[in-house]
Amino acid sequence: MLIGVLALVTFAIPAHTEAQRDLGRCILGRCILGRCILGRCISGQQDLAVAFQPAVEKLGTTDESAKELKITPLHTRIDPMRLMGDWYVHRSIPTPLDRNVANGLEQYRWDEAKQRVEVQYSYNKGALDGPPSSVNQYMWVKDTELGTTWGVSPRVGRFYLPVKLPFYILDMDVEEYSYMVCAGTPGPWAYVMTRSATPPAENKLQAWLAVLQQAGLDMSKLETVQHTQV
Repeated sequence: MLIGVLALVTFAIPAHTEAQRDLGRCILGRCILGRCILGRCISGQQDLAVAFQPAVEKLGTTDESAKELKITPLHTRIDPMRLMGDWYVHRSIPTPLDRNVANGLEQYRWDEAKQRVEVQYSYNKGALDGPPSSVNQYMWVKDTELGTTWGVSPRVGRFYLPVKLPFYILDMDVEEYSYMVCAGTPGPWAYVMTRSATPPAENKLQAWLAVLQQAGLDMSKLETVQHTQV
């Protein structure tokens, strides 16, 4: 009975895209039964385990897959509080939710009461003047010794997922906190970000992209995120 009710709630959750709805359905099933099997879907009597098998396989990706990809967090202690504020995304290996976007901006805000970071990733879909959209997330520092391994809980519809997906800071300016190269799983996905909407110098950009390449990420999926210049 509980599974049936939760399945109905999940399919009723409004979301920005079908990809978000699919992700929510899969993770709901995975959290309840461990293998994303809710039996038969109410709509169309379709087996969720079959319908969303590719997404399920990706959701099974954990820190083990990061090791296989050579995704290694920065071995230098950072101050997570200095990450707060605006981060402009200049290159990305995107998630299904933020492919082909412009004006990508991640905004980090510390919630002292709940001891977590609130993140909003806003962007324009398809072009600089494309329709605006955003993705909200909660983040926590998992590695308190160095501060470069985090957990991320994205929002799907009205709810935040009850999982903490891996998020790693691979490289950053530990003096000025002016740039950050990060990656995570499932996906994997990655962002190269700075504190300014101005495109970074080419020599710096290539050095940052080399970090992603050394981590084993598929650079053929790399996208340029343009920004409106004032």
